[in-house]
Amino acid sequence: MRWLMWALVIVLIAVLARSLGTVHAASPSYCAAYFHPDGDGLLLTLFPVTGPEVNVPLPPGMPRSSGVIFGPDGKAIYVALGYVGLTNPEPFRKVEFGPLRQSVVPGTDGFMSIWHFTVSKPSGDIFISGILPKRGGCGTFEVDPSTGAVKTLRVGAYPGCGGGGGVVSPDGTRILDYVNDGLQVVNLETGVAQAIHGIKRGQKEGNWGSAVTWSPNGQWVSAVLSDGKILLIDSSDMSRQRRLGPSHSGFVIWSPDSKYLLLQKSQLRCLSFDSSFDSLEILEVETGRRTIVKSSRCNVGPAGGVGWLDPTVVR
Repeated sequence: MRWLMWALVIVLIAVLARSLGTVHAASPSYCAAYFHPDGDGLLLTLFPVTGPEVNVPLPPGMPRSSGVIFGPDGKAIYVALGYVGLTNPEPFRKVEFGPLRQSVVPGTDGFMSIWHFTVSKPSGDIFISGILPKRGGCGTFEVDPSTGAVKTLRVGAYPGCGGGGGVVSPDGTRILDYVNDGLQVVNLETGVAQAIHGIKRGQKEGNWGSAVTWSPNGQWVSAVLSDGKILLIDSSDMSRQRRLGPSHSGFVIWSPDSKYLLLQKSQLRCLSFDSSFDSLEILEVETGRRTIVKSSRCNVGPAGGVGWLDPTVVR
């Protein structure tokens, strides 16, 4: 009997070790981050999967109303001072960490509205869909951040840009847009369009800017449907689709390594009479497993923006 007991102990230890190894392997290399107003300025807060939140200082002088876009590599953020909606908004500031520094991004000024903002990994060029009066109005534009040169890719009539707007792929070769109430992928060089079947404009939640996006590796297109469910579409075979359960906020944010999705989650414990704050949830794409980020519980307010940051650059 004693040998049987020891055999059971060994088996339990092996199972536990395997379980702990799986948890470690499934932990993101990147950290959930929250860019938000704080006092008279702005603050960047990291929410590790384990451990307490970490506040990261930002350059002084940024207005509380500023908007943010997290960089594709998790090592920088792009800040629109005062955000868009102004007559002549300032160019974006690129904020990098380790050490903290900022720089003006030439060519990103003059936008009255910005719906999509893509930083191409191969070239570093920035693709912006929005309203740019000085370049013909409504459409999609390519910005060379080293020179400030702006190239008009597609333009159209208001309010939908006549199909001129859309979400540019991470490699800068394709764009997601809608036509005739359907979603399609268009090759920017050839103009050849491929329809994505099974999703229509009336099926998504929110607007196209928040509900549809690319994975950073370009393998997947993600869409949040009108029922709040997340749909993944294989960009190389549009017929291959997966559902990953609900997105309570109507959007998802891909981790830089394309392995995880970041979602905002409403919880009853976060509700109060004078405010409503959310928590952050991480969804592992391969397994569909969801994990609440404990340090973020009831700490994400309606103002600001969330994304991913490499924690090693802010240590």
